[in-house]
Amino acid sequence: MLIIYGDSNTVSTETWDGRRVWVAGKGVSEDVIQTYMDSCIMVVDKVSDLKPDMEGMYVINEGGMDVCEEVVLRGAYCLNCNMAEGLWRLRGINNNT
Repeated sequence: MLIIYGDSNTVSTETWDGRRVWVAGKGVSEDVIQTYMDSCIMVVDKVSDLKPDMEGMYVINEGGMDVCEEVVLRGAYCLNCNMAEGLWRLRGINNNT
């Protein structure tokens, strides 16, 4: 699983919900993200944070409803809440890791 948030341009690992997950900043290139992206959660607050093709991604939107609309138009699933609540609500995805 990959969680994308913040402005970093690196990829690292962290423990989330009792398991190791990949964590990357929004500054990481698309080629690198594809390497780690079996399941992906992205935390955004503005349209400019979004990737062109987001099909199958989960997005936690901390911004306005215009961001949610654009997320869905780009093919992602969208939760409109803060990061902590969104991660808690998505805790069951990719349980096979």
